[in-house]
Amino acid sequence: MNQFSNDFYTYHNNELYCEEVRLSDIAEKYGTPVYVYSKKSMLKRLKTFREAFRELEHRIFYAVKSNSNISIIRLFHAEGLGFDVNSYGEMTRALKAGVLPRDMIMSGVAKSDTDIKEALKAGVAILKAESKEEVELINHYAGELRMVQEIALRVNPDIIVPTHPHISTAASGNKFGIDAEEALQIYNSAGLYQNLKFTGIDVHLGSHIFDTVPYVTVVRKLRDYIESIERGGVFIKHIDLGGGYGVSYTGGDDFPFGELSSELKNLFPGKERTIYFEPGRYLTANAGVLVSKVLFTKRNGPKDIVLIDGSMSELMRPALYGAYHEIYNNVVSPGEEMMVYDIAGPVCESSDYLAKERKLYPVKRGDYLSVMSTGSYGYVMASNYNTRPRPYEILVDGNQYKVIKERETYESLMSGE
Repeated sequence: MNQFSNDFYTYHNNELYCEEVRLSDIAEKYGTPVYVYSKKSMLKRLKTFREAFRELEHRIFYAVKSNSNISIIRLFHAEGLGFDVNSYGEMTRALKAGVLPRDMIMSGVAKSDTDIKEALKAGVAILKAESKEEVELINHYAGELRMVQEIALRVNPDIIVPTHPHISTAASGNKFGIDAEEALQIYNSAGLYQNLKFTGIDVHLGSHIFDTVPYVTVVRKLRDYIESIERGGVFIKHIDLGGGYGVSYTGGDDFPFGELSSELKNLFPGKERTIYFEPGRYLTANAGVLVSKVLFTKRNGPKDIVLIDGSMSELMRPALYGAYHEIYNNVVSPGEEMMVYDIAGPVCESSDYLAKERKLYPVKRGDYLSVMSTGSYGYVMASNYNTRPRPYEILVDGNQYKVIKERETYESLMSGE
């Protein structure tokens, strides 16, 4: 039997459950496609992350961009996390979830004037700048508000990491960050920015990384680099290593946090600096599934094709950069021989495939299929292409579940036109 390696998505009597709830029950009640998330999965992930770094002076900021549902933000807020927001919109979501601005940091490669001004007015703890012009703009608006704002620079470490090029962010020439030499000049000119207080340094290597070597390499670089900064009179209180910690989409091993923790303790043994982490995908990816209904099956040439009502509109990752997601029958038939299918959606694009050449138990019209590991960069990247309303989001907790986002209506899609 095909079965996803996850404690919170399991088969009982040949039917797929999230925790103690049959996924087909949710699909039948709310229609498909529908996003479903396991609360217990997210909390277990957070516990694992915390335990890995418990001996290190650190702070965790949940990366809101990975799943920005207000109920998910509220869940992590109750657990005492800080929040990494990339825009005024994400900041507004966090505020609505009850997060205080002092528990937020704002990142973003090209913040709008509104992003900056609203973050300053709200009192966001730290702004991360990614260009000299942005530093100057933050200083200008902070001056208008007669305040001093804490700031950190995102420095481009110029290293290549083993991940997909579309989610690699640390190589020279990339749009992210500031070249190290220019950043050092800015730190050394900190006195020119009377409305800013430089307190940290930020690096982000990319996404979906499984090797500790790039992190250790960049931290070793940072040790010497920070000495150069501090010789100019700026004390670095925090080092933000961002996120990007790899999550297995196939039931294998995740990022080896124990190895990274040991290296960081050796490199920064004292308590004078705090290490910031910004996990998103690690906490939420495997907590989610997208349940879809089979609309039609057909054979085109050598291919058996399953057409489902889930599409690239709901899950962009496979079309965007060939991301792999396991797909499972919601009801399995262990006595039947499995078949090889391509699974496609109804959107009018040739790239609208959720998977190709996957083994499933025989599929027929009306069956439900679950696309796994969709708790991150799923709903947040969804679109309304072909005027498709975005689906419900459902949060499961034990044998209970609740709607945390209503399905859009056709009327709401056309409002304002």
